[in-house]
Amino acid sequence: MLPPSSYRLAFLFALPVLGACGASSGSFPSDVPCTQIDSWNPEETTLLVRAETLGSDVLLFTAQSLEHERIDAQDPAADYSPHAAVYRFDPSDASFVRVGDEAWDLAVGPVADRYNVRPTSAFSTGPFNVARPNLTFIGDSVGTSGGTTIAVYPAPHTDAAAVLSSAGTASQSYLFLVTSSASAAQRFHQLFSEVDGAPLGRALRLPHSGRQRDLSAFWSADEKYVVYFRDAERIEEVCVVRVAETLRDALPPAKSDVPSFEESMWSDEHYELMVRMEAENQGRLLIAQEDSANTNTCTFGTCGDYPLDGCRYMPREIVRFDRVSGVFESAQAEDWTLASGDVMECVDTFDAPVIEGLEIVGEERSRFVHDGREISTEGETAVGLIPSPSRAFAALISTAGVRLIDRVSRGTSPVGSTGQHYIEIYSTASRRMTDSALRIDIQGVRSWVGGCWTCDEKVFIIWQTDSNVPPAITVSHRYSPVWVVVRSGGE
Repeated sequence: MLPPSSYRLAFLFALPVLGACGASSGSFPSDVPCTQIDSWNPEETTLLVRAETLGSDVLLFTAQSLEHERIDAQDPAADYSPHAAVYRFDPSDASFVRVGDEAWDLAVGPVADRYNVRPTSAFSTGPFNVARPNLTFIGDSVGTSGGTTIAVYPAPHTDAAAVLSSAGTASQSYLFLVTSSASAAQRFHQLFSEVDGAPLGRALRLPHSGRQRDLSAFWSADEKYVVYFRDAERIEEVCVVRVAETLRDALPPAKSDVPSFEESMWSDEHYELMVRMEAENQGRLLIAQEDSANTNTCTFGTCGDYPLDGCRYMPREIVRFDRVSGVFESAQAEDWTLASGDVMECVDTFDAPVIEGLEIVGEERSRFVHDGREISTEGETAVGLIPSPSRAFAALISTAGVRLIDRVSRGTSPVGSTGQHYIEIYSTASRRMTDSALRIDIQGVRSWVGGCWTCDEKVFIIWQTDSNVPPAITVSHRYSPVWVVVRSGGE
């Protein structure tokens, strides 16, 4: 995944080539509140937005220059200072007011900036793509209000995307990382679901003076707003579209029947995840993030005494899960050292071969079959399959949404999925489920997802990383959330 600085360079150098659009006289109407910015300098190109307080609907806007960004990067305590003049947006009366610098400096809401978009790479793509003039969802054309799709802005954490379209034609960018718009015609904002490609709510008109100007967007950190801004020689106009209610009504949060813990249990990023039972028949599981001093000598996905095959893994942070109470708590290094259970390295992703006749097939690798006969799953789309160590069981993840494939490398591994997810445990002997299907709130389109079994095959772990780079590539990750599925028994 490219570092944030690379995205910033991409935005700076991906200049639009203006299309042959006919200029329009007059201005176009707008359905959203906007304000002209006349106090920011041309070098202040990084637009920043944050909520005034945690949970607040009031937004604060400012900007930074690249020089100020470097100062800020060298001193994290600077908290985005120095910065340009600050504007306050109050949705109660749709007003923009210039306020003092202290309003930003005292605010505590998380900050989003124009470069803080969901990353895409050879390992992760979204279900929507721009194939001008069309918008496509998993390859199928989707209609937009403007007719010509300019750009897609996926939400950071929700299965939704903001789509900018135009009644005219659009420009192209030099680099594929950025999509620009320079259409001298009425433009529209729309929300679309990444679960089924359907529009969410009504289309809204965006203002336009009739001149060709570049228009871009990003989401606020709390996903209540999509912020559009016009950036020609400088940032000269900001528009705010409130989307919180539309998302709430159309895309209720995914539900989970499975206990999990979030990143607050981890304080840092590490290379791998490993699990072991603390003691036989005591029902306590230890889950650890680890660092490796010698990753090249390790054999992954096998059960055995610790360390494995000469691996020198050191558990840096450990969480204990009690299968009876369902409670997670922090554990210590000595708890891991004294544990008697075999160790399993969790590096598997949901891309298994045939498991005793069970497999995922189809052009999109989304159908679950046994010896060619399709098996009905709780979610309509099969996402991935992981066998237990003895291959007596297989864990299947399915979703009510769609499954994405890495088309850049033409691999078969899933690189994301949308919608409500489910987990089902199958016996490979009978090809039947051993437990009822359970809901799980995976946000698979955001990052890499995988799983592994404990060596006693009584527990299945599902993990999600904070990036879209596979853990098999030697980079550090924060494994969060981590879900724990306890097999109830059966065959």
